[in-house]
Amino acid sequence: MKVCRICQQDCSAKARVRDPEGNYYCRSCFDEQKAAEAQSAAAPAMAAVGAGEEDPGLAVEEEGYGLADLMGDIGPGGEGSSMCPECGYAIRAGAALCVHCGYDPVKGKAIRTAVQAPERDPEEAEYAAKRARAASAAAMTPVRMVTCSAISGLVVAGAWTLVAYSLHADFRGMAIIAGLLIGAATIKGARGDAGPLVGLTAALVALVAILGGRFGAISMIIDEDVKTLQGELVGEEVVLLFLAEDVANDWEAEGRDIDWPLGVRPESIESEYDCTPELWEATTDRWAQMTTREQEDYTYEVDDLINEYLVVNSGLAKEEMFAENFNVFFLATLVVGVVVAFGMGMWGDDLPV
Repeated sequence: MKVCRICQQDCSAKARVRDPEGNYYCRSCFDEQKAAEAQSAAAPAMAAVGAGEEDPGLAVEEEGYGLADLMGDIGPGGEGSSMCPECGYAIRAGAALCVHCGYDPVKGKAIRTAVQAPERDPEEAEYAAKRARAASAAAMTPVRMVTCSAISGLVVAGAWTLVAYSLHADFRGMAIIAGLLIGAATIKGARGDAGPLVGLTAALVALVAILGGRFGAISMIIDEDVKTLQGELVGEEVVLLFLAEDVANDWEAEGRDIDWPLGVRPESIESEYDCTPELWEATTDRWAQMTTREQEDYTYEVDDLINEYLVVNSGLAKEEMFAENFNVFFLATLVVGVVVAFGMGMWGDDLPV
């Protein structure tokens, strides 16, 4: 059992307090006793102040005592100490409050204080804000530089594609304009801070933009040619070449020997001269033996095969044409654009961009 030292009742099932010696108290009994002790301790001091005498607290301070003498010993135990009902920390009898949790025995609750931040000088606050904005801008500068450079590269590539497609040719002045635009955009994104990194970024973007513009122009030219061919029905000469391939395959299936020219096979027939005289004569005879409807149907079949071939092989044709047109003139154009872009990014910080 846990027996209260004041009311001598069992306080096992009640709110209770235990002092450092292991004695138990009902919480209500303990609070009443501490409040009574605090009032009795404060009465003489209040009476002395009312009578015009010096504040005892001030006298204690003058005698060399500190805050601990007014508020009680800090720590468990101590002569004349009791336990704080709020946190269980030992405090001296008659203390104004518990230095551990701020409990006031008179009011019966802990005292809470609000800490107010010191006011800052407006100029200092503005300066700190400017420094924060500058640091944020510096951190975002690489991203801004790459973004501006990439956007300018897309614009240059699109413009190069349209101009080269319209003229079916490139000229060196396009490279200079491309380098200037990309270099200016890159250094603008770097907030005017030129240097090797800015120059290399501009040069790389210029290289990709010029190559992309050239490839885009070639793609548009080939796509236009493919659409033109798809819109035209194949002629009889082309149809006879496909028919010659069919006749040759039929002869080989029958086991008949064909005296092919060197390196020619049925699928590689490109003209009448790739065929033997006998094969070409048999081809023209078969075509003549067809009815008009059969000739039309065969012509449409050949046209569909050619259109399908054009679509499937247009990508390969673009790559081959791009490689064939990568000549000394275009290489010089490419070098000019890259060098101009690098120079702008490397030394263009004094330019009004």
